Amino acid sequence: AKLARARGAPVEMMSGRDVSEAALRQAIGKARIAHLATHGFYHDSTAGGLDTLWQSGIVLSGAGDSRWPLRDEKDGYLYAFELMDWDLSGLDLLVLSACETGRGDESFVSGLRGLPTALGIAGVRRALLTLWPVADEGTANFTVRFYEHLAEGLTYSDALRQTKRDARDGKVAGARDASVWAAFVLFEG
Repeated sequence: AKLARARGAPVEMMSGRDVSEAALRQAIGKARIAHLATHGFYHDSTAGGLDTLWQSGIVLSGAGDSRWPLRDEKDGYLYAFELMDWDLSGLDLLVLSACETGRGDESFVSGLRGLPTALGIAGVRRALLTLWPVADEGTANFTVRFYEHLAEGLTYSDALRQTKRDARDGKVAGARDASVWAAFVLFEG
């Protein structure tokens, strides 16, 4: 946020109880770049089909307030299936610095079913996602370095490539281990 503000870009930060599905949906529709630092999940499926889109998502405020997720916009879980209905065509980049946001079931017809598919259907041009659980400190520092490279004028893919090199070379605190930097993938739709 500091880097964006220093460059004169408008920044809206949301946290805690303010991050409901309805509030996020309204705010994210106005953004060019959105970054969600939260928890992600992916549950392997043997059933396949559309149900896979109910097995991946991110955690928002209110999650866990009820005993079971309710699959509605008040349960605190934003499932891939729900996200497909959002209009995210104004987003040039969505960063989900959360665990397993890039995972999904492989499908002959639609590629990787899960958040990557949902984000593509919702219109996101690019999404920086992770393939497995990642450490908080390393992930935070990794994404800061990624934004620094973007601010230097690098393209999204070049910024990611350089950030991975920096992490590998020990220039990003907490991200030198490949379990952090190699988890990040850029999906382009």
